[in-house]
Amino acid sequence: MTVVRGSWFEEKVRGSLAARLALALTLLSACGERDGGGGDIGGGEISDIVEVEEVFVPPPAWKEMTGVELDGVKRLAGFACTPTQVYFDVEAPERGLYRWDIGSGDMPENIFDGVGPVELAGKQVLVAPYQGTGGASTLVLVDPQTGVGVDQGYSFTDFEIKAVKNVSGKLFTLSKDWTTAQYMVHRGEIGGGSFTQEGPAFPATAMSLYVTPDAIMVLTLLQELAGTVCLSSAVESSGPVTWSDCPAFPDYVAEKDGQPYSANAMMYGNGSRYAAWFRVTDKGVKGARHHVASDKIKWTEVEGFPDVEPTAWLHDGEEIVLGYMGDGGSFPVWSAPYDGSTVAAPLGEDPPAPGDKTGVAGICRSGDRILLAWLDYGPMGSTLSFHRLMHIR
Repeated sequence: MTVVRGSWFEEKVRGSLAARLALALTLLSACGERDGGGGDIGGGEISDIVEVEEVFVPPPAWKEMTGVELDGVKRLAGFACTPTQVYFDVEAPERGLYRWDIGSGDMPENIFDGVGPVELAGKQVLVAPYQGTGGASTLVLVDPQTGVGVDQGYSFTDFEIKAVKNVSGKLFTLSKDWTTAQYMVHRGEIGGGSFTQEGPAFPATAMSLYVTPDAIMVLTLLQELAGTVCLSSAVESSGPVTWSDCPAFPDYVAEKDGQPYSANAMMYGNGSRYAAWFRVTDKGVKGARHHVASDKIKWTEVEGFPDVEPTAWLHDGEEIVLGYMGDGGSFPVWSAPYDGSTVAAPLGEDPPAPGDKTGVAGICRSGDRILLAWLDYGPMGSTLSFHRLMHIR
């Protein structure tokens, strides 16, 4: 019998090996009884059965997906993937939305001209290009095979969509009105043809939008105090929409001098499981804090992550994965369980080395792989490459 020792999947195989050993001992015991031996088994026989050969298998390592690079990238506006394809939207010499078929050997193909956030919608991709001052913002559903885009009916002059969420065909956007500097949430549907505003606008800067099957949640700064607040409303509402405080949300508001506060935060998740990171200033020292929320809306702080803001994040329902650039630590990718049951730890072996403005710009899960969008900084534009890690929980 071969037992894998000292490896990342020892825990995964230990149970099945124990079951096979127990079965073998049971069968031998039965044979001994049939032979009239009272169940006694000779020492030579048992030693043959439980002989263990130890084989070391190294933990999975990050691998660059060679031959897939894009130079002159000024900004990665959106990044998402499926088990077979990667989608990314960049500001580059050939700007817009790209599709790359994983493992095809082909270079990424520019399929749509427009720079903005992206969101998956079944086999299609939502893109929210910003047209600049005086232009009408749009939300477009793009067929990745043909590059044909269908306008979804979002059309507001001088509005910039900062985030878009698709929840079972319902669309939610967080936008900034550049004429008033206010932020607001709009609701629509795929193919629905129009969008309506959800509740009143936010007078202070809104930083993040997340939508569960039940609630819309927005992180905003406060006007009267230094700090971040979470406001929510029901996804389905029978009357006028109002915003109320999110239940049990972590408190990073300085109601008096000396208290820690957050001036930048992000919420992300997977269905009813979600997380938030905060840039926190505590007695003049800036750091980062991380919290996760379970299905029962119980927030738990997660220790162990680097004490700087992440530059990319992923929640796949079972764990959170965060990526870093620059001095985010010598290791650029960290993970922790979705419920905060253990401290964060580096993910994978032999990742590329981060540097000044160099590191992880995007993270997504593609089947049994975690994919990184990696920006290698250059003064005339960065080089975008991709790295993968086989990651089977």
